[in-house]
Amino acid sequence: MTGDFDLEAEESQEIADDPRRIGYWFFRALHDRAKNLDDLHMIVTPESRPFWGSFEIAAALLDSIEDAGMLQEAVYAHGDLNVCYMRVIREAKEHTLITPASVLDDPLLITLVWRPDHGRWMVHGFGDMVHPDKVPRGAQ
Repeated sequence: MTGDFDLEAEESQEIADDPRRIGYWFFRALHDRAKNLDDLHMIVTPESRPFWGSFEIAAALLDSIEDAGMLQEAVYAHGDLNVCYMRVIREAKEHTLITPASVLDDPLLITLVWRPDHGRWMVHGFGDMVHPDKVPRGAQ
């Protein structure tokens, strides 16, 4: 996956500007974390990197969800458009009733933050929602 991502390329910058695409990239990369370890380290916040390790806990969390899928919309934090959440759901193939975007009670959430110091959205958390006050913003 990393070979296709060059932050200088226009298409890659479109991905970097869209939290949904970064969230989905993270979700996909976790499915084969050994192969995608470099990608995973590149798309998480520098402050959170020591806590991810080799992403074994994040991958186990994802594996614990039966038929995991991801909803397409980003849910922005109340009053903060620089933090958003992507929802990972169970039984994605059977999911016909989707909860409103404002309801964040899905099994797992990907917390993303816009990082102007990196020029892109980055993943900061996976699992429980990380409150916007706890999300690092980097150098402004």
